[in-house]
Amino acid sequence: GDGRLYFNKPATNIDEQLDLFKGRGLVVEDEEKAKYYLEFIGYFRFKGYAIPFQVDPQTHELQEGTTFQDILNLYIFDRKLRLHIMDAVERIEVALKSILSNQLSTKLGCHWYMDQQYFVDEFTEIPEVEEGDAYEKSQHDKMLDKVKREVSRSKSPFIQKYIGDQLEPLGFPPSWMMLEVSSFGLISKIYKNLTHEHQKDVAKVLEIDAKVLASCVQAISVLRNTCAHHSIVWNAKHTFNPRVPRMSSIFANHEQPDKVYNRLLVITLLVEKISGDSEWAVNLIKLIQGHSFVDMSAMGFPSSWNQMLLWRCSGGESASDNCRWLNHG
Repeated sequence: GDGRLYFNKPATNIDEQLDLFKGRGLVVEDEEKAKYYLEFIGYFRFKGYAIPFQVDPQTHELQEGTTFQDILNLYIFDRKLRLHIMDAVERIEVALKSILSNQLSTKLGCHWYMDQQYFVDEFTEIPEVEEGDAYEKSQHDKMLDKVKREVSRSKSPFIQKYIGDQLEPLGFPPSWMMLEVSSFGLISKIYKNLTHEHQKDVAKVLEIDAKVLASCVQAISVLRNTCAHHSIVWNAKHTFNPRVPRMSSIFANHEQPDKVYNRLLVITLLVEKISGDSEWAVNLIKLIQGHSFVDMSAMGFPSSWNQMLLWRCSGGESASDNCRWLNHG
């Protein structure tokens, strides 16, 4: 009687889960196959892919004729999309680590990340605390704590050797080693908080505006986590919207910046710069067109997307120098 509401839905077994779906109008052609997928994908995850087929969000009633295979196909498409995004994220992450180290270590020394003067003030200042409260750390100190944790956890031979040799500063290897064992999220935070001058040193290699790059990297880091946790990507509203490079702004969807499309756009621009080809974009379009049932507008694709030079370049035949200009700005 404390007035709080407690969750009290009982768990259901697989037969009951399938009956729930059928009660909402789902057509199940092969019961055994459906049970197999519910066993290994899980009802709760699978249910998320049924939402676009619903006619009534209250009763969860499905459009007439919706089959188990329809929902499964959407699930498979989203899984392939996540894997394709992760393929690009890997290239972007490796390139960022390399550029950060190459540009800043030669200019500022191998432990530049420990030095507050290379970061913006709000990252390095200690927040004011009320009298008697615990001592607060600056964001920079918290970042160094995180570096120390990631380094101490690492099983990489080069880190083990650095630690084993008892080299100073203890627990803080040179930046090229530190970056190698850092998460994308940590790298995003480091880049975002560098002073503008040092952000520019990195961004010029990618021929992109420094603030735009910081925003793109943060958005890609958030998207990477969504993919890594196997969450729905294709029609989701994503958090933290990337700024699109000025020259490519004509390709962006400014009405729905939280959809996956603008993220795919900036990933395409970065991968083309890093890898020197547009195979990733070609394969993205092939993936989407190979699943013709996918509602591209729900992904945030503008209705005229296939008329746009960017994606036409991704068609292969003209994907050479005349598309390079897209990266500038």
